[in-house]
Amino acid sequence: MRVIGLIKRVLIACCLALVLLHPALFSDKSEETPEYQLKGTFIERIVRFIQWPEDSPVNNKSRPFIIGIIGENPFLVKQKGEDAPKDWLELIYIEQGIKIKSKPTEVRYISDIDGIRECNLLFVSKSEKKMLPEIVAAARENHVLTFSDVDGFAKKGIHINLILKSGNVKYEVNQTGIVEAGLTIKYQLLKYAAKIEDPQKKRR
Repeated sequence: MRVIGLIKRVLIACCLALVLLHPALFSDKSEETPEYQLKGTFIERIVRFIQWPEDSPVNNKSRPFIIGIIGENPFLVKQKGEDAPKDWLELIYIEQGIKIKSKPTEVRYISDIDGIRECNLLFVSKSEKKMLPEIVAAARENHVLTFSDVDGFAKKGIHINLILKSGNVKYEVNQTGIVEAGLTIKYQLLKYAAKIEDPQKKRR
């Protein structure tokens, strides 16, 4: 009976994973959903399939999950007919109270390399292209999961690179970078990835 119960739980977990990450869930069918609202929501879905080291602050339920943004904030967008720009990350994770890893979320705006160590997840904007090697190194040393949406950034060390194609949010995975940062990626996340870098490949 215990074996049957375990099999059922595994099957349910696999089905849930496929549902959560299936590209169809992120299609912009209304043609009105802003790009960075879609990408902001996708972040929480991705993080469900990443595990941090046991001693990481992510596993401390008394501390918030911290999303950092370094560089120009692409989530700060002024919509047509609105007087002020809207920060989609703050709207999703603070105003709407969406939790990550069952924890309250805090959004921080990082101005220098030193601030990276305080983050659990870091979104790297296009403006930081010249500083990318330093950012990637600091994130790796501090077990910080990195996101971006800039073409080519995944090849340069960013862990998850979000792509919007035909109204669908897709993602590239730098598996090597994730492993080197001491993080664990669940296989379900790789199933729908647009590009996967094999951590076993030797660097040239």
